[in-house]
Amino acid sequence: MKNKFIAALLAMAFGGFGIHKIYLGKIMQAILHFIVFPFGWAVAVFEAFGYLLMSTHEFDARFNMRKEDAKLRVNRRKLEEKRIEVETKRLERQALLEEEEFKQRIEESKRQAALRKQQRRPLTSKMADEIAAWDELRQKGIISAIEFEQKKEQIILNNDK
Repeated sequence: MKNKFIAALLAMAFGGFGIHKIYLGKIMQAILHFIVFPFGWAVAVFEAFGYLLMSTHEFDARFNMRKEDAKLRVNRRKLEEKRIEVETKRLERQALLEEEEFKQRIEESKRQAALRKQQRRPLTSKMADEIAAWDELRQKGIISAIEFEQKKEQIILNNDK
């Protein structure tokens, strides 16, 4: 387990050579420090202070990640991707259901228009009372507007014969 005080000490003592980066497992950054040797010293001093000011928790999260932690991070990423995939499918399904409901409403509207075009006898008081009773159920929320319209259509058609 890497220690932030050792990393800071290595950065101050051998920062230009990138030794502190090797200690922290950042080989490519160590090579970069070595290539820009004169500027690497200045950067290393700032990094040393950064390590000292960094909380132990943050230092551990950045530099002491175990293989299990890396696997956990990968698994979390996979889970997030799966969650996004599932949510996308759910939204697609919802869109299809809404489209189907829209088509049903259009069909219902067409059927009602066709009913209006038909020649019907005037409503009897019995039919009007029955339709009013169903309308009251619709207003109370016991049945839906579509169910009410279907029932009204049945009442009118059954009594037309």
